[in-house]
Amino acid sequence: MQVDTDDLCAPSDIADMLSVKPSAVTNWTTRDVDFPAPVAHVARGSQALYLRSQVIEWYANRLPPGRLEAMKKIIEALERKQDG
Repeated sequence: MQVDTDDLCAPSDIADMLSVKPSAVTNWTTRDVDFPAPVAHVARGSQALYLRSQVIEWYANRLPPGRLEAMKKIIEALERKQDG
């Protein structure tokens, strides 16, 4: 599988991106069977890396409709910031 390295994110990146505590991400990765699987590990498995796009899709599917629209706006703003 080809992976765009710009799409990789660590659990700490996920917490920042979704404005949650790192412990929430830990809970999702260990307890939620639908959470995306890591696509890579750094330093022989010590740090899991996830595809940002898969995490966003997973999170969006968990949001009620009003929050989903807000999340889309946040993502668009982040993408504009990265491009600019």
